Amino acid sequence: MNDVERKNSDRELLWWDAARLRRNYASNTVDKTLERLVADQVEAAMSNLGDHVIAVIGAESTLPYHLKQLPTPREVGVVSFTLNRGVYDKQHYFLEPPDIPLGYMHQATYHSDNHHRIPPTESPAETTSIRELFTRISRVLPGNFVYTSDTDVSYIQDVLSLLMLRSGETNSIKVLPIGLFINGVLKRLDERVLGFKELQNVLHPSYLQCMTDICCEYHFDVDCPRCALGNSIRLAVATHSILLANTGDTNTRDYRDTTRDYRMGSYV
Repeated sequence: MNDVERKNSDRELLWWDAARLRRNYASNTVDKTLERLVADQVEAAMSNLGDHVIAVIGAESTLPYHLKQLPTPREVGVVSFTLNRGVYDKQHYFLEPPDIPLGYMHQATYHSDNHHRIPPTESPAETTSIRELFTRISRVLPGNFVYTSDTDVSYIQDVLSLLMLRSGETNSIKVLPIGLFINGVLKRLDERVLGFKELQNVLHPSYLQCMTDICCEYHFDVDCPRCALGNSIRLAVATHSILLANTGDTNTRDYRDTTRDYRMGSYV
């Protein structure tokens, strides 16, 4: 398979996955367990929404997720925020390059060159062990829950399950879709909930994709926005914006201040 055929194959698989997610979202067939967990988190948040801690995670792996190989992470970013404080904690880690399965070096190199720019066989910065990484992530989470983009829930869950397995830990971390949480809060506030396409548009606005100064130092140097930390911050800032716009809470920090400080590279 040449590069053109591989690109088309990737697009078909990604299109199929996105189409499946849209059907699930439209027909309310989201995993019922996730629905219950998110509903519990919404209930807990509504008692003190301004100070409720929300943790968001992002990860970049050696191989594309659709290849169905183990999604061994090379980079993980976790961001914690509240409506009152904004983003107050950022965790960012690189991991040692794994042994790439026989026959997959070309896919790993192609994925690196065209996606996250992390060399498949080298470490761009100081690395963290898998055992230490899982422990550190667990410590910063408010409970054993973390949020990510609705389209990445299965991928991030597999990443964390792999980390837990290889670290020898027994306490699992459940990954929840941030869009489901946002709509749960909006519904409790008697606001209009967002459809799948609208939700994806507001969670991934184009102007945030251009804010490359929020990436880690390595991705900033190689001018690549596909950074686990940067993606987590963008998702956190977008979520903060949506919730803040609908709470009517004058004590929360103005989202425009949040954005300005990030452009200045000083908002943590």
